[in-house]
Amino acid sequence: MDSSEAVALLVDFTLLDQAAARKHVTVSDAELTSLRGRMTDGGGEAAYADAAKKLHRNTFGLDQQLQHSQILEKLAALELSAPPDRMVHARGILIQPRGKNASSDRQARRLASQLSQRIAAGADFAALVKQYSEDAISKRNGGDLGVIQDAMPSVPRYGLDNHFTNAVMAASGAGNVANPIQGDLGYWVVQIISTARRPAQDRGLYAAQLAMWRGYWIKKLEPGVMGRLRSAATIEPPLQDAPDARASRAAALPAGPAPAGVRQSAAN
Repeated sequence: MDSSEAVALLVDFTLLDQAAARKHVTVSDAELTSLRGRMTDGGGEAAYADAAKKLHRNTFGLDQQLQHSQILEKLAALELSAPPDRMVHARGILIQPRGKNASSDRQARRLASQLSQRIAAGADFAALVKQYSEDAISKRNGGDLGVIQDAMPSVPRYGLDNHFTNAVMAASGAGNVANPIQGDLGYWVVQIISTARRPAQDRGLYAAQLAMWRGYWIKKLEPGVMGRLRSAATIEPPLQDAPDARASRAAALPAGPAPAGVRQSAAN
C-alpha cells in the first residue's frame, strides 16, 4: 500500500467513525471475534494472527479494517426499506441478440423460448447456464439471481420500470419457468427456486429469504453510503494566522527592552 492509498483509507475510516457516532452505531468485541472466524474459515485466532502479522507491515491492522467494514454494513442496513411482503429466489439465463436488427432480436427470443421449454421438460439448468448465458454476474453462480422482491428497485441489467421484477413475481411456485422476459440486454429465461411470504405459516422460509434479501441490498447500498460520506466531507487546512491577526497580537504585547541581539528600529 503506497502513501496515497494509506491516506485515502485513513480518511475513509475517519468518515465512518464520525458517521457511526452520529448514528449511534457500534461494533462489539463479540462481533469482531465472529468476523475473524469467518475470515479464516474457522481457522481460529492463530490463523487470524498469522494473517494480521503478514499484513501489518504495509497496511492498517486487520481488526481496524474488519471493524470499519462492519460499520459500513450497519450504516447501509439503516437505509433499507421495510421488508417486502413477498420474495422470490430465482436463477436465470440471459440470451442477447447478436445485432440491433429485428432478425437478431427474433433469433434471441426464439432461442430463449426453446431453452424455457427444455428446462420445463427437465433439462439441467446449470448446464444450460454454462453453455448459453451471457450474464457474467449470475453465470459465476449457476445463474443465481438472488432474491427478487415485490417493488424491488429497478436493476438496469434486468430491465427498466420493474417489468422484469413483475414478470418473475407472477411466475410463483418453485420450479416454474417464466416465459422469456425481455430486459435491457436481451431475453431472460428464469426459473423459480423458492418463494416466501410474510404470513406466519411460512415463517422459517421467509426468515431465510429475508436474510438473503438483506445481504444482497446492503451490499448494493454500501458504495452509495461511502460515496455520500466522501462527497459531504470537508477537510480543513491547518489554522494559520492572517497577517493582520499577527500584527494585532504583537501590538498587544507589553513594551519592554528588546532581547539581546535584537536591534530596535529608530523612532524617527
